[in-house]
Amino acid sequence: MSVNYEFWPKEDGQASKDKAIFDQFASHREAIEQELGQPLLWDRGDDKGYSMARLLHDGDYRDESQQPDLVQWLVDTAAAFFRVLPKYDDAPR
Repeated sequence: MSVNYEFWPKEDGQASKDKAIFDQFASHREAIEQELGQPLLWDRGDDKGYSMARLLHDGDYRDESQQPDLVQWLVDTAAAFFRVLPKYDDAPR
């Protein structure tokens, strides 16, 4: 089992259907992944109403002995996304 952290480009709090936002981030894919220190799984979602970039992490949240480490990974990963992604958010809106 793996734990997911997903980033969905949003506008006004809603998942954006505007692929320009995703494309802007994807155009900086190498730099973003380098700053995060790991590769992301990128899904433009052409057949969906949203796009996303995500990380997978091995673990089972149902195993109480793993929960503290998994929670810390989620917190650290969210903080990294919030630190790194704004540097590359210059898509026209």
